[in-house]
Amino acid sequence: MEKQGFFAFQLTADAGAVEETRFLYAKTTVDRDEWVAELQRASCKVSIDQFYALGRELGKGRFSHVREATHLVTNESFAVKVIDKTQLGITEKELLRTEIAILKLVKHPHIIHLKVCAFS
Repeated sequence: MEKQGFFAFQLTADAGAVEETRFLYAKTTVDRDEWVAELQRASCKVSIDQFYALGRELGKGRFSHVREATHLVTNESFAVKVIDKTQLGITEKELLRTEIAILKLVKHPHIIHLKVCAFS
């Protein structure tokens, strides 16, 4: 979808069984690219490979496994929970969204901290 003199980007929201799409417009390609990057980061649509090198598996569960990860710039070590979303039903996807929302809010020394949410 085009508008003369503007640069479009598309947002698609997956609300369970319903998918809703909207087009938004920016005045410049720089503005558009900045918006897209921030929206991807906030919505967990950033590729994990952009930031981390994944290492050995530390553990696994029904829908996920935990791996070592090293930040590509700082060389800092982390544990990464990798979730196979193709195995999740609607209820599990909603529970995952809730878990991510809670982890984004919680800041406590004895509770894990969500550093980044990404895809691979």
